[in-house]
Amino acid sequence: EKELRSYHFSIGLQILKKAIHTTRAEPLSLVAFIALEQIIMAKDMTVPDPKVRMSLALLFLRAGKHSIQVAAFPSALSYFERGLSFLGEDGWERNHELSL
Repeated sequence: EKELRSYHFSIGLQILKKAIHTTRAEPLSLVAFIALEQIIMAKDMTVPDPKVRMSLALLFLRAGKHSIQVAAFPSALSYFERGLSFLGEDGWERNHELSL
């Protein structure tokens, strides 16, 4: 199970590296959403690099906002929850604006 989660996470990151070439103002591509779904399937994989965690948190925030715009509310919740998980337990204090 842990090995499978690791594969999902690794695949998601590899896809993201190839798919993310947009500015924050541009919508995420379908490929980026596929990559984020792979990361969600990885469940509770920890990411030691704070820059990667922050990048993932921001991408999941963008995905959640997009999902709300298209009325995909269950998906939005999933994206928001996973994004918050990358901020850590003290994310509310360190990244208050992003946590809202």
